[in-house]
Amino acid sequence: MESGRPGVKFGTEMGALGFYDGRTFGAGRLSEGREVEFFRAKVLGGTATVSLGCALSPPGGRPRGMGFDLGGNLSEARRDMKVVTTPEEFIGPRSSLIRRAGEELGYEFRPMPKSVKFDRCTGCGNCVLGCVEGAKWTPVRYLAEAARAGARIMTGYSVTRVASKSGEVTSVAARGPTGGINIPASVVVLAAGALETPVILQNSGVDAGGSLSGDLFVNCYGMIDGRGMGDEMGMTTLMDGMLDRGFLLSPILDTPLDMFLYFPTLKKLRSLRRSKMIGLMVKTSDDVVGGVTRDGRIRKTITRNDERRLREGEKIARAVLEAAGCNPGSIMTGRVRAAHPACTAPVGEVVDREQETEISGLFVGDASAFPAAPGIPPIVTIVAMSKRLGRILTDDRLNPS
Repeated sequence: MESGRPGVKFGTEMGALGFYDGRTFGAGRLSEGREVEFFRAKVLGGTATVSLGCALSPPGGRPRGMGFDLGGNLSEARRDMKVVTTPEEFIGPRSSLIRRAGEELGYEFRPMPKSVKFDRCTGCGNCVLGCVEGAKWTPVRYLAEAARAGARIMTGYSVTRVASKSGEVTSVAARGPTGGINIPASVVVLAAGALETPVILQNSGVDAGGSLSGDLFVNCYGMIDGRGMGDEMGMTTLMDGMLDRGFLLSPILDTPLDMFLYFPTLKKLRSLRRSKMIGLMVKTSDDVVGGVTRDGRIRKTITRNDERRLREGEKIARAVLEAAGCNPGSIMTGRVRAAHPACTAPVGEVVDREQETEISGLFVGDASAFPAAPGIPPIVTIVAMSKRLGRILTDDRLNPS
């Protein structure tokens, strides 16, 4: 809900603990029952500011379960984001080792599409802390364009509800540095993310938050003797040949503090030997179960199908790590996490095909509107959906004939 925090500085792990919506000893929020850890950053531009810049498009230009394709909006989104294939020189030694090992086993790891200006990238591997070089595309660039066009960007405010009368939007209520405010409006687009948009909707009288996906994932790590590897960008390649089975694999190495917090007590010391570690993320298209309550609590369980997909992907990851030279006894898998919250106000249930709720003039413009787990990094899809929604609003609502 918050669009910015004063004094936020990117690039350090301690700084990240200040803007990730987590807990005292962890960057993510835990679901009820502590089954799944969800990631979200409360900064200007949202969680995309701390993404790894991965820029995949939905197969066939159609988001899973959406019922319509995004057509030219996808092409425009990729142009805006300047999506390019990761250059070979940015595929570091860890990722290259994994790619060769995968090829030996018959798995293809292709270069990842990224929304990164590689001529400005230093390959530090700290994308998830916010890019200090300005190499990575973020939604802040759209906000800058809006400001130049006359929009007023208000940071430090939390939207609490959208008021309506006779089924039509009348205003937005928010809390900020000077207390509560009420902003008159006839058209409102909620884009607070799939963990906060449903809270605002419920407080506005819309039945939302009854479902949830997160693209559940686990990270598998192994130790290689005698290696002295430096930092490198994560997820520069991916194995997406298993998408039809509900998962993909990509090389990853968490930041030192996060890795230390990620693993159980007996394995924490092993996580400090980063120069001898390689890792693979196993990311799934999870079942859409659970939800977000009116007071913001996250309900998410790991279904049998989720467990099956995660274990199938983990089996392949372990085989690749062993083929890369990892001691089998050193391979460890962390807790289940979620990186792409979605499906809390899905098209066909909470919003219609134009992403409008039952309240006239109230729209949803984020991954809450997905009807199914994306299964791939969703930023390009979200931008394309937003462009589509923008055209709907411009043509039908803001400039009626």
